[in-house]
Amino acid sequence: MSYNALSGSVLVRHPGNFQANYLSGNLSNSDGSDVINVPRISNATNDSVITNVSGDANNLTCESNLKFDGDTLSITGELTASTGVSASYFMGDGSRLVGVAAGGSNIFTEANSSKAYTTSSVNIGSSATPTHTLNVVGTMSGSGTFQAVGAAYLGGTLGVTGALTAKSTVSGAAATFTTVAGTSLALQSGGITAAGAIAGATTVSGTAATFTTLAGTSLALQNGGITAAGAIAATTYSGSSTLHAVGAATFGSTLAVTGAATFNGAVALGDATGDLIGFTGSLGSDIIPDVNNEWDLGSASKKFNTLYVNNISSPIDIVWDVESVGNGDTIASGTDFALVTAGNRSNVTLPAASAGKHVRVKLSSSIGDVFVNAGSGDLIEGEPFILMESTGSAITCVAYDGQSWFIV
Repeated sequence: MSYNALSGSVLVRHPGNFQANYLSGNLSNSDGSDVINVPRISNATNDSVITNVSGDANNLTCESNLKFDGDTLSITGELTASTGVSASYFMGDGSRLVGVAAGGSNIFTEANSSKAYTTSSVNIGSSATPTHTLNVVGTMSGSGTFQAVGAAYLGGTLGVTGALTAKSTVSGAAATFTTVAGTSLALQSGGITAAGAIAGATTVSGTAATFTTLAGTSLALQNGGITAAGAIAATTYSGSSTLHAVGAATFGSTLAVTGAATFNGAVALGDATGDLIGFTGSLGSDIIPDVNNEWDLGSASKKFNTLYVNNISSPIDIVWDVESVGNGDTIASGTDFALVTAGNRSNVTLPAASAGKHVRVKLSSSIGDVFVNAGSGDLIEGEPFILMESTGSAITCVAYDGQSWFIV
């Protein structure tokens, strides 16, 4: 088939050779076998793909729904293929994809119309490579049931507004349990149980956590198990079972033990000199130091008042407190021996008398006589003072009561 009004250069085929002719005008009477037919496209559309119609080589049309601009092939309608379709990737919501098998970057396999599965690890909330089968970075919430048959690792916060039931071990390096107002954390039968239930360096903390045990259960504090002030707040723990702490147990308030207490290993009472340690009971054993000639009872500035003993095993070293006094000085209350160094006819004063108190007074050489005065309101042998005559004299004064000194 040829078309009218053709102009330009065409080739006319003759047997054995080719000849160029310039044709114009009406070609309706030309020999179709000698003329190259040039089909005409009546619906030319920009960037449209030309397709053949009905198998007629002279019947061509532009497909307005199928366009190619040299970069992107655009299809307005549907695409069907009887063979496989290969591409680097597909874009779209995938809502109508069916029978897509895992391969390439796709890690999910369809089990049925409502379920799919994967054997790969998945990271949610971060582009980092997952370190576990399921990694969640951020807050995870939902209205259904969260069930973990094995270990569950959450990179962010786990918020539980309802009941939390643990059917196996609750463990970890930094687990935090915080209760909501009006709720409590309960140890159910088999829930959080004995040794190993709260394991490792787990921290259980909160502002209003209540721990309740049922008959036959126990609460075990493992290594670093339950710490922080207020974790068990305003709650009395009682029961007939044993409270066992493998690691350190810290109590932010008073620890009251109504029965017998046993402390094995080294025991430290207080960590500063300002900590007061009182004994309201009676000792039922010897007090024996761990090494010989090492520890003291009292100190030079803080002494015990009265020592009540039946026997003192020798050797014993009694060290006196000594003092040098001059004219007008008063002997200190803690002095055991006073050496008077003042000149002739000088005055020194005894400390205030108290029952059992004693002090030894000696005159230094070459000083002459010395007046020894009693303190205010006190008497020495019934007199307000005595005169120690001659150099080198010595007396021992003992107080009978809070007023009277006697020389022995």
